[in-house]
Amino acid sequence: MVASQNVEETMKQSRHWTLESPDDAEFSSKFDFLEQFTSMCRHKKLAYRKLLEKDEHPTVVSCWLKCCHILCLGIMHRMTAKTGLRLSVVVHDVPENEGPVSGEVFFRCWEAMGRPQDMGDFNERVKK
Repeated sequence: MVASQNVEETMKQSRHWTLESPDDAEFSSKFDFLEQFTSMCRHKKLAYRKLLEKDEHPTVVSCWLKCCHILCLGIMHRMTAKTGLRLSVVVHDVPENEGPVSGEVFFRCWEAMGRPQDMGDFNERVKK
């Protein structure tokens, strides 16, 4: 019992690794994007060759999919647009010392709400 209490106290006091530097937080966001993007492509059976349709070199596309550090919002929007997906950036509040919420959590909540497209649509669904 004492050991588990110590672990819980340590966990509450420790900072999430993404809070150590802006670079860590940026890496986490980019990695989360790649995880969601590749998962969505597999789930929807989207071929990565769609990324090549607009004169993108295969080496460039390979780097996009394997190298988080080169991603920027422009590239992420190009990747999603070419595969028929969309990208949204979400800002959220979390308790102190906790890291960001996975984009997958936001996606599943959005789906559970019936995929509202704006706040009016969201409010209508909440009323039901």
